[in-house]
Amino acid sequence: MAEFDVEGEAVASPFGVSSDAGARVVRAQAKTVLLGSASRFLGPGVVQLLHAVDASGSVKSACATIGLSYTKGWRLIHTLENELGFVCVTRQQGGVGGGRASLTPECRTLLHRFARFSHEVDAAVDVLFAEHFPEFGSPS
Repeated sequence: MAEFDVEGEAVASPFGVSSDAGARVVRAQAKTVLLGSASRFLGPGVVQLLHAVDASGSVKSACATIGLSYTKGWRLIHTLENELGFVCVTRQQGGVGGGRASLTPECRTLLHRFARFSHEVDAAVDVLFAEHFPEFGSPS
């Protein structure tokens, strides 16, 4: 397959790679995040934390599971809630059996929508990558 510049003139690949590069695997990846007033507030790390809270029923256990300090975990949750304007994690104070945390229905909807959005961003990146770097072939 011939390579072409922006004017449509045939050129060699700028990477010295032919379109039949064989086993070489090159692909693009985007990191999907949501940005708020100060900085990003939702991305892969916060999503992982929320899923761990959902699975364990505890922010403390969730933080331990993913290797995050308890203080930082709560800071991420508070930042998320402040940016969104709604509660994502409900808290029940501890007692004999300890406290409990769970995701709100709004948070579950947010996670579902963010997962769909991220999937669509990944698909768009694959299309754009194939368009701009055809010499590397299509991602699997």
